[in-house]
Amino acid sequence: MKRLNGKRMILWIMTLVLCVTTCMPAFASVGDRTLIHSNRDTSEVSIRGIYPLGEGFCIVTDGSEGQAILKYATLQSEPEKYVRPEPEYPDDMEGLMDGESDGEIPAVPGENQEGTDVPAEPGENGEKTEEPAVQEEPQEEIDIFADMDWASEDENGAAINNDTESEDSDNTDPYNYDYIYNYFGWNNELYGLVIDYVYDEETQTSKQGDAEIRHIKLENGEIVIEKTDLPALDLSFTSDEENGMSFGLNGVFTHGDYLIVTYYGSNMGVNIAAVNLKDGTSVLIPEDATMSGAFPGPEGSLIICRQDWNMGRSTFKLSRMDLATQKEEPVTEFTAGGYQLTACYDQEKNTLYYVCDGEVYALQMAEGQQPESVNECGIAPDGLMLTPDGYIIAWTYSAAVARNTDPTKRADVTLRVSNSGSNYYLEDAVLDMNESRGDISVILKEESNSINSDVLQSMMNQEDYIDVYILEYESKAFNALLNRGYLKDLSDNKDIATDVERMYPYLKDAFKQDGKIICTPVQVNGQVLGINLKTWAKLGGTEEELPKTWDEFFDWLEKDVPERIVGSDIKVCEDVGMSFKGTLRLLLLYQYQMWMDAKGGEYQFNTPFLKDLLTRLNNLNTDALGMKDAYDEDDYGYIISYDADYVDPLISTYTQPTVGGNYNGATPLPLAFDENDPPIVAAQVSVGFVNPYSKHPEEAREFLALILKNTTETAAATLFTDKTEPIRETRNDEWVESNKQWVENIEKQLEEAEDGQEKANLEENLKEAKAQLEYSERWSWRVSPDDLANYQKLLPNLKVMDYLFLYDLFNAGDEEEMMSAYSLFYSEDSDPEPLLDMIDKKIQTIRKEGN
Repeated sequence: MKRLNGKRMILWIMTLVLCVTTCMPAFASVGDRTLIHSNRDTSEVSIRGIYPLGEGFCIVTDGSEGQAILKYATLQSEPEKYVRPEPEYPDDMEGLMDGESDGEIPAVPGENQEGTDVPAEPGENGEKTEEPAVQEEPQEEIDIFADMDWASEDENGAAINNDTESEDSDNTDPYNYDYIYNYFGWNNELYGLVIDYVYDEETQTSKQGDAEIRHIKLENGEIVIEKTDLPALDLSFTSDEENGMSFGLNGVFTHGDYLIVTYYGSNMGVNIAAVNLKDGTSVLIPEDATMSGAFPGPEGSLIICRQDWNMGRSTFKLSRMDLATQKEEPVTEFTAGGYQLTACYDQEKNTLYYVCDGEVYALQMAEGQQPESVNECGIAPDGLMLTPDGYIIAWTYSAAVARNTDPTKRADVTLRVSNSGSNYYLEDAVLDMNESRGDISVILKEESNSINSDVLQSMMNQEDYIDVYILEYESKAFNALLNRGYLKDLSDNKDIATDVERMYPYLKDAFKQDGKIICTPVQVNGQVLGINLKTWAKLGGTEEELPKTWDEFFDWLEKDVPERIVGSDIKVCEDVGMSFKGTLRLLLLYQYQMWMDAKGGEYQFNTPFLKDLLTRLNNLNTDALGMKDAYDEDDYGYIISYDADYVDPLISTYTQPTVGGNYNGATPLPLAFDENDPPIVAAQVSVGFVNPYSKHPEEAREFLALILKNTTETAAATLFTDKTEPIRETRNDEWVESNKQWVENIEKQLEEAEDGQEKANLEENLKEAKAQLEYSERWSWRVSPDDLANYQKLLPNLKVMDYLFLYDLFNAGDEEEMMSAYSLFYSEDSDPEPLLDMIDKKIQTIRKEGN
């Protein structure tokens, strides 16, 4: 049976994101345009890439209905749409999409793959003939090169193949079809790396065939793949036959007549191959573990990027490599937020354009030149493309924007946002601001974190450069601003005032000071212990028997749980023994701090009561709980499965106290320290606020209001008292209905089946069908009834965390002190007193400093 990694499942749900819309609002910089801005909650289309085509360009998208290409004649024109529907797989193609046959369709690094939910009737014994294809995780290496014959293309775009035939491919045949893994542009035409899948009637599987580079033709609203005759390409370098390895593509692009292929090698370093598309010869650049990417450069050369990452900031080092000699010359070096750099090169201007920290930079490729900021960019792009008229197009999987590269045409008003918090959807607010206020440009700069933020010093200096700050509410920096009265009143913005009044009291209280709104939420999350009630029921337990306090919890782990799991295959937790103790220690200390805050009075960790609890934790026998000491290679981390025999672990140490995010089916299990005191659960919040010295306070408040407007449906259910209705994921209705029919049909066959092997097979398949129905129903909600019920039940216990001692403990500045803190925190010594002493001394020091 196939199991799905939980992280992949989350990514699959997230990639069902995107209803493509085109828009052409007025913008601050002349000619700027948002080409696509997708709705993350309801859309089903993702951007795969953008490529030059003719005098214009095209956008390739993937979706549940197949691939589509939007062709733009010019930047300001409206697109023509061409489609290539997914083949309708017949019911007898068992195993075609189940990931267990030779016909498994792998994911390609850097490409957003499409998912297809395919209903199917049960087979003779009720077996499911198909499953929905699941979205694979981006950037994962895959093996697509083994046993392939490669092909290339000529300067006119004719794709080569090793056959003598030259004909257009037909994707309407569900038994034999081809899949375009990578697109690229060359000589004003569009091409694709294509792999054929051929159906084997004997085995009823789709087998992976040859890979070729073919010409992509757009006509009559359809995407047509053309085969042509060109010299064959030898891409054997992508395989290591001696060690039985082959490597996945990381990127494909053209530079002159060269096809540049980047791929990871056996040591996870980047390899580069430059393949001549006219004669098939190759230039191979050996694996380099320091290399993070390559971009087109001046004629005959590439721009090589190397990257050092530290605390959320990256130092990017660019050099120019001559393809013939493979010699490099340094170009520039800079530090910016983010984990990757994307760039494109203008041959005519000899200029490299790249995006970092929310701005578009131009770098003249001449000695002594420095990068110049020429515009803002509302997204952190996955790719960049230069248009013939000198604009750059930047894109992510959910948005595509065009930006002018003439600095004289920039906006008069620029709003600068410093993000030291965490939120994946701030870009939506930035684009919304662009689209609703064309007279304002927004620069979103990602900072390393809230821990070592210098925002207090900026306030004391009355600096006006940053207009909006985003910090963690519990950070020392935010605490200092709150205590010293630096937070500006936001109440006069009607949208903010209305939204804050709609919020739950525990949130509303945190965002006000002396009755005035001083910040707004950007993201709410947290961590609480969780219990899987269905698993607990399988062990014969009831909700009434669950522990209510931390003392009862350790009694439960020491006696009750070990006895109940004897003879069962149920896992107590997804963690291994050491990480289980470490995470429990963290949760215990979190909640103890919140409890002391609520009680008031003396603030002390080294107490007999807490010492006793930590001693019990340190001495906990994880062997009796069936926990391994380390992860196995084949079972690393938490697995979500729809196998009939699979059962979710009993305990989750990573349960969210908010709506959404609990993909493991766990219910929060808040624990008290005293049976007479209610448990307190920490909500951790990122907040936005306006710099009191900003020259654009009204626009800054408007941006904070747009963050709230663009919040997701699950986040809205956490924030607002009027968002209490479940929301179905209607895109999965067909999947759920298919599984219901599967169960019903097996049950009908069972009624007529005679005793014997046939009936036994049907009973086994019914078990599997019911398990998959339950699994699909779990994922049929964006906001589920269970999530809402759990959140409402937990509301009386929730409190926004306003200080976290661990920030100071693990970020002391002195490396030796930090290592000592880590050593004590993760020590397996049964005596917790040294750790508690260290925490108390650190907190006393912080309080004496007045922060």
